Amino acid sequence: MATLDKNTVLKKALRASVIIGNKLGVPSEELAQYLTAIAYVESTFKDDATNKSSTARGLPQVLINTQRWIEVKLNVAHPVAMYKASKYPKTPTTPYKEDDAMFNPDYALLIGAYYLGYNYIRYNDWYKAITAYHLGSYNSKSSDGTLYKNKVLNAFEKLDLGTPIKRSVSKKVPIRIIEANGQKLYYRNYY
Repeated sequence: MATLDKNTVLKKALRASVIIGNKLGVPSEELAQYLTAIAYVESTFKDDATNKSSTARGLPQVLINTQRWIEVKLNVAHPVAMYKASKYPKTPTTPYKEDDAMFNPDYALLIGAYYLGYNYIRYNDWYKAITAYHLGSYNSKSSDGTLYKNKVLNAFEKLDLGTPIKRSVSKKVPIRIIEANGQKLYYRNYY
């Protein structure tokens, strides 16, 4: 396990963001930039980082239940993890850190990209997406979220990732698709 440099993380984040961006309709380059800044804040680019008070681990520090939920959304078989997922009790676990998929930077960034992209779709606002990434998708209104968002924006600047964009006005993305009587109805929240 190692500490990665900014360019390596950005390259891996961009690869994951292209996959997730195409799947969710999210701007890939912006997703990669914000994901890189989040990885810096969460783990200082240490691919074997763990959180002492939760099940979050890897570069983007995603919780086990969130990881398992994303794997279902991506239709990916659940790899082994160091922790048991309370919402997915039959998923495989391992006592060995090196066997946990979240310590593979490519896999961890794919999971992190989906979660950040999902939150961007919900809010159509990168700042709110960052806050929701940290606090959970339904807890995005907290002063702790503002502090975290500012840490990420400071990392964005420190890492020289460009100019942070609050919203992407060029892409209109539906928040959710509802099927009724065989027709897809879109609930939209456009900027």
